[in-house]
Amino acid sequence: MQLPKETENILQYAMTLAKDSQNIELTLEHLLLALLSDSLVNKLLISKNIEKVVLETLLKNYIKNLPMLDNVGSTVQVSGKFDRVLQRTIFNCLYKNKSTSKPLRNIDILSFIYSEDDSYATRLLKESCLTRSDVNEYCDNNL
Repeated sequence: MQLPKETENILQYAMTLAKDSQNIELTLEHLLLALLSDSLVNKLLISKNIEKVVLETLLKNYIKNLPMLDNVGSTVQVSGKFDRVLQRTIFNCLYKNKSTSKPLRNIDILSFIYSEDDSYATRLLKESCLTRSDVNEYCDNNL
């Protein structure tokens, strides 16, 4: 499956965030921070009266406290949670939405972050009063 350019850009931005922070792993928190730059995600946040700046600040503070690389030349590893979220998103867009031909959008990734209950990213979204059903409903209404 060829990822849309917008999704590739978000994934690259998430990796850049992890590298710039010299974190050992590329996490869901990097991904969520990158997703906050997506226009459809921003429209969803606005519709739910959620302050993007607050989410960004909390995520940046969390990321600052993640384990850091020991060696300058070391490479950032993709966390299992990050990998699973992307796999679920792609599987859903490829197979479950085959009949609707719905393309993968960055906001679809946001929905699958909720599948990782024990992540800070999921907890932050829930504490912001944004539910997975809110995201899915917004996705369905904004095809």
